[in-house]
Amino acid sequence: MNKPLIRRYGSSLSSRLKLLTCLWVGAALFSIAFTLVLSWRLEGAGAAINDAGSLRMRTYRLAYSVSQADSAAIAPQIEAFETTLHNIEKGDPQRPLFLPDRPEIHAKMQALIGHWHQQIKPVLASGQSPDSAQLRSFVALIDDFVRSVENVNARNTEWLRLYQTALMVMVLVGAGVMVVLLYLWVIRPLDILRSGMQAIRRGEFGAQVATGFERESGEVMSDIENLAGDTRPIGVFDSGVGGLTNVRALMERLPMENIVYFGDTARVPYGVKSRATIETFTAQIVEFLLQNDVKALVIACNTIAAVAGQKVRAMAGNMPVLDVITAGAEAALATTRTNHIGVMATSTTVNSNAYARAIHSRNPDVRVQSQACPLLVPLVEEGWLDHEVTRLTAREYLKPLLADDIDTLVLGCTHYPLLKPLLKAEAPGITLVDSALTTAEAAAQALAAADLLNSGNGSADYRFYVSDIPLRFRTIGERFLGRSMEQIEMVSLG
Repeated sequence: MNKPLIRRYGSSLSSRLKLLTCLWVGAALFSIAFTLVLSWRLEGAGAAINDAGSLRMRTYRLAYSVSQADSAAIAPQIEAFETTLHNIEKGDPQRPLFLPDRPEIHAKMQALIGHWHQQIKPVLASGQSPDSAQLRSFVALIDDFVRSVENVNARNTEWLRLYQTALMVMVLVGAGVMVVLLYLWVIRPLDILRSGMQAIRRGEFGAQVATGFERESGEVMSDIENLAGDTRPIGVFDSGVGGLTNVRALMERLPMENIVYFGDTARVPYGVKSRATIETFTAQIVEFLLQNDVKALVIACNTIAAVAGQKVRAMAGNMPVLDVITAGAEAALATTRTNHIGVMATSTTVNSNAYARAIHSRNPDVRVQSQACPLLVPLVEEGWLDHEVTRLTAREYLKPLLADDIDTLVLGCTHYPLLKPLLKAEAPGITLVDSALTTAEAAAQALAAADLLNSGNGSADYRFYVSDIPLRFRTIGERFLGRSMEQIEMVSLG
């Protein structure tokens, strides 16, 4: 009589647990699928916006090539222009790129294509440059098309945010329902089963029914309590998106560490702002990261490190603070053989003389030649990593450095590591110092010395905060990071 009682409740409990699991997994899969669809649409439309936006510059570049009688450059540019038009219209099988399924957008796309074939291409093909009215008319069509896609993408973004909010509510409600069901389907049956066990205990099988649930719960809690390591995140910040090269290096060097990144995308660039303004913005960023309970700070911006590094350290107190200038200077000194070091950086970083001071404080006999390179950042963000314009620009910036007979070149801007292949080709005899890699190594050593390393075996958590979310931020950010960006949130500072 007692054995059927045990079998009946055991079987029922198993079925109910399976049902609960199926309900929970089904709801989770639906939520994931819906979010992926919306994200996929946003990504595809974002790529279309990015490519369509590039048509504006390409149009002007074509007109310029024709005006300069550069016939060799015209045909390839026209071909590339039409390839981009085709990919925007039909989609690109190599990546998520497609237009929103809206008749008005497709109509504007056809108008743009028609204007190109009827008004612009014939003039270019004849070796003439379109007049200013034709260019303005065509560029206006491009701008109108981009705005239409941006509006649809903005609405989809609002839908995604609305769904995420609804999902939070559903999670809370679902949690309450699960608690009730767990009581009705699991806890209460277990209580009844325990009563059956007590009845058996009074018989011949009493010695075989001692429960082990309390012991197992205690073991789980003990395992949780015995987890070692400091799981607080590392705080990394930059004036924009360039600091993601440092985040990438940290991910590779410290794969167990959680990271919180802040990029001041609403107020970039910092390289043209005053010292007082940079210090004010920096203080706001540091305060935000401290509120997120970070255990260390990484200044992933050469301009901030040069201008406001001491302010950051004052706010951080005893917390480890790493910066790209200190790490880059130490790596350059360890690399150079001739004591002739070059630095490529933004105008503000060069004017601050921060790299030269950091290097000379360690070795006053080293000769440091700094070169401001203001045009490289926009070229990198445009994605022109191997473009002829970028190559020629870098070549001009390298001339005074090479003339000074340097053997080591510090990449003093977080954007510049993406140009390492191009720079190596232009200066094959020069050793490049990537401050992102050296900063990551310095961070690892500092955390180990302070016993702050995360020794857990779980997956690291990466959170990305920005002061504005430009439509191209994800595209540019993933290019810098070398992987997809999952958690991106906009916050307002100041």
